[in-house]
Amino acid sequence: MRTLPVSVSQVGLIHIIALLGILYSGMLAYRGATTEECMIGGACWTLFRIPVCYYGLFGFSVSLLLATTVFWCSLRTARKVYGFLFWFVLLGSLFALYYLIRGLFVSPISFNVNIFSSGYPSCFYGLILFSGIFFGVRNSIAHWEMETEKKYWRNNL
Repeated sequence: MRTLPVSVSQVGLIHIIALLGILYSGMLAYRGATTEECMIGGACWTLFRIPVCYYGLFGFSVSLLLATTVFWCSLRTARKVYGFLFWFVLLGSLFALYYLIRGLFVSPISFNVNIFSSGYPSCFYGLILFSGIFFGVRNSIAHWEMETEKKYWRNNL
């Protein structure tokens, strides 16, 4: 039986966070497509005339797909996939952080407009979810490297 390069609980946590991100950004994308507003009473941020929530939906979907490939590939390939996923979700976190800072400080949002959900901008939730995947992947890579090092010392002593 082949062992996974990461523990199943870590992969499961990454899947859960990615699914939450897909649901949240999918809700924003659906709302943006049907009412031209991402949140109640507010317009969507856009990049190249595409609402930012679509990029979030794409990013969380790719994260889920990459995290799932670990179950079917070799250990060496799984490590490369997780290395790519590490940089991909770091980029997603920075993307969400950019729009969070832009919304809060660069072009301040009027408080009369209710585009906040539970008191926070929607980019804040994207940042939290992408960061959760980032730290899950980082911990998975660290776990894999620790197990590899244990096997090395066990075989060479």
